[in-house]
Amino acid sequence: MQLLNHQLPSIPGRPAPAVDTTSDIIKSEILVGAADLDTANRQRQLLDSLGLRIKGRQVLGGLGFVLSVYRVPEGEDPDALLAQLRQQWPELGAEFNRIYRLQGSRGRQFARRMVALPDTPNLGTGITLAMLDATVDTKHPALAHSKIDAIDITGRANAPSRHGTAVASLLVGRAMVDGALPGADLLAINIFTGGEDDGLETRTDWWLRGLDQLLLNNAKPSVVNMSFGGGRSELVAGALHTLQHSGIGLVAAAGNDGPGSSAMFPANQPGVIAVTSVDIDKRIARHAPLDDVITLAAPGVDIWAADLNAKGFYASGTSFAAPWVSGALALAKQRGETLDSLIHNAEDLGEKGHDPVFGYGLLYDLR
Repeated sequence: MQLLNHQLPSIPGRPAPAVDTTSDIIKSEILVGAADLDTANRQRQLLDSLGLRIKGRQVLGGLGFVLSVYRVPEGEDPDALLAQLRQQWPELGAEFNRIYRLQGSRGRQFARRMVALPDTPNLGTGITLAMLDATVDTKHPALAHSKIDAIDITGRANAPSRHGTAVASLLVGRAMVDGALPGADLLAINIFTGGEDDGLETRTDWWLRGLDQLLLNNAKPSVVNMSFGGGRSELVAGALHTLQHSGIGLVAAAGNDGPGSSAMFPANQPGVIAVTSVDIDKRIARHAPLDDVITLAAPGVDIWAADLNAKGFYASGTSFAAPWVSGALALAKQRGETLDSLIHNAEDLGEKGHDPVFGYGLLYDLR
């Protein structure tokens, strides 16, 4: 029996990276995508027979599919149940919900001159950037005069976060922190919730809602910055494929688990620009992964960024390298150029040509 009138697009990709852990999988929830509501309702009737009860449903109009979240019955073996679903009805694309974490770490300073972005207060005017991250303190002195449209899709009361505020300041900070494109508009979509930053998490379904919001926004962003990562989701991979084909540039932090690790998803997804981090001396950061998917390196050690309570701090992590690439890519697109221009202008570091440490080299926005 076919549960889908027509299948969601298959997405080329690569296997889940080594950092994939069972602790990041929500085995009490199974996600299923459908092309339309009628198909989703037929799926629900069939899955009811297995004891799966629907927990939530979201029509993702921008992405063009319906996402249903099913609760695994108590006492059932979730792995066996998912395996049964995939064997009997592979067209469902069923998968467990997942948890994703922000890719920052504490640290010590520097940045704009290294990547040669012009020191112009209105740089980025006419550009819309987007970030999927944690809640931004839009009243912070670094952001008080920035053009930020903040949206929260979690449905929860979330206090401003250090991570989200720092990333936003590196994208569009106008005072106290010199962001990459201070004149740009920023669509800041919060998809995270939790307590302290170390405990902030998002989930596959919230991530999909955030991506959907990018396509539904009145002003389509030029580039979206994703400074977080985790295990691979086929549903998210499909959504990223849709965004890519809509013309939105995709930039992601590679991860912070060190040279013994691979780049996290979504940085390891084809079409996503995977960003690693270097220090002021252009040495690879000790937290950076080693992976052939690395695209570019950018400053990500001891970067001055906005902190909570109107303060600043020295941030380290690939989270804080990604915004520089997001800004440079958006600026290149405004000039009618592509990622190729950033690759061509990058300062080659390490082995000659592309390598798994620095990618194509250090971002350098040479015009």
